[in-house]
Amino acid sequence: MAHTHADAPSELLVRHIGLLKGAPDPTALDVACGRGRNALFLAENGFKVTGLERDAEAIAAVRAQAAARGLDVTVESRDLEAPDADLPLVAYGLVCVFYFLHRPLLHHVRNAVKPGGFIVYETFLIDAHLRWNSPKRKAFAFEHNELLDAFQGFRVHLYREHVDADSRTAVAQLVAQRA
Repeated sequence: MAHTHADAPSELLVRHIGLLKGAPDPTALDVACGRGRNALFLAENGFKVTGLERDAEAIAAVRAQAAARGLDVTVESRDLEAPDADLPLVAYGLVCVFYFLHRPLLHHVRNAVKPGGFIVYETFLIDAHLRWNSPKRKAFAFEHNELLDAFQGFRVHLYREHVDADSRTAVAQLVAQRA
């Protein structure tokens, strides 16, 4: 069973929005934002959101939804897997990544978070690839504890690796704060 995104924001983000509002400023970066389900939710909760996405149709959808709802969301067209891809340094109070993994970008994601700011990350765990071939490419799934290791030095509010055989899903989740 492949992972599909609903229009609803991530439960991880919804569950921790009270904590995330304590970021040093209300700027947020949604890496690989897709059709904007999380970017729009963050904007509804007072964040000034920048979304990065390479799919033109998805970018148009986010922009249309943000405009229709009067939300402060900017979406930039960006190929995050390009060899020269990077992110601004210490620029955001919150950085979130959902169902995207490109290991060369991980240190840029880490460095984009301001001191006192938060990272929220959720994506496939290696078990999903090994058991159900979802994602099809092993490179798109974190090994056990790899996500946790990538944010060493951050204060971890939540780290979870969850395998659910009934729904055929396995995810790694992190909510952490930069010192």
